[in-house]
Amino acid sequence: MSAGLLRSGPDGRRAGRRAGTILLPLLALALVAGCGQLPPREQASAVADELYVDPRMLRLTPDQRLDRACAGPGLLGAVRGTTGVPTTHRGATGKAAAVTDVVSDFPLVVRGYFGRSPAPFRPGDPLTLRVPGGVIGGEGTAVEDAPQVAAHEDLFVLVHGQQTDGAGTGATITATNQSEVFEVRGGSVHGRWPYDMDESVDVFARHFSC
Repeated sequence: MSAGLLRSGPDGRRAGRRAGTILLPLLALALVAGCGQLPPREQASAVADELYVDPRMLRLTPDQRLDRACAGPGLLGAVRGTTGVPTTHRGATGKAAAVTDVVSDFPLVVRGYFGRSPAPFRPGDPLTLRVPGGVIGGEGTAVEDAPQVAAHEDLFVLVHGQQTDGAGTGATITATNQSEVFEVRGGSVHGRWPYDMDESVDVFARHFSC
């Protein structure tokens, strides 16, 4: 501690007040860090916005956060499917997009749908999974925090009404954040923040029984 903080009298009191002004915010930051930290806002999925509105959500486990999202109006369910070889082009990553971006469209053959009725997809339906980024003319475009998808993968993809164009055969599901895509490996489902979980397929599917 500096000598200025040990002095008595008016100058010492002023120094103490200045130290308190600095130390209290630092203490608050330390307490937040102890409870859990949020990544940059722009890296969060739209379905995780509530984490920024209500910090108490940080106290929930990843599976509890997914249950909370399923209970809300925006998330319809999840579709499980196997990806094919993608095509890359310039397209929109949302209906309201003012400009087009480099996107990769993966064929996705539905293996099952889990969520609210009526089911928009049936087993065998051919869909398109659209994710930001890709390679055009030998030049690659990477988008921070976009889903990392490859051909021949077994995936669960969250289905939001505002990010789904059409239903059944030919529908396009747009996933712009890595938290919206879950990979199935060895019979387990693996997610990314804020759903960084590792569950069996049966347990994972039960989240969408709402």
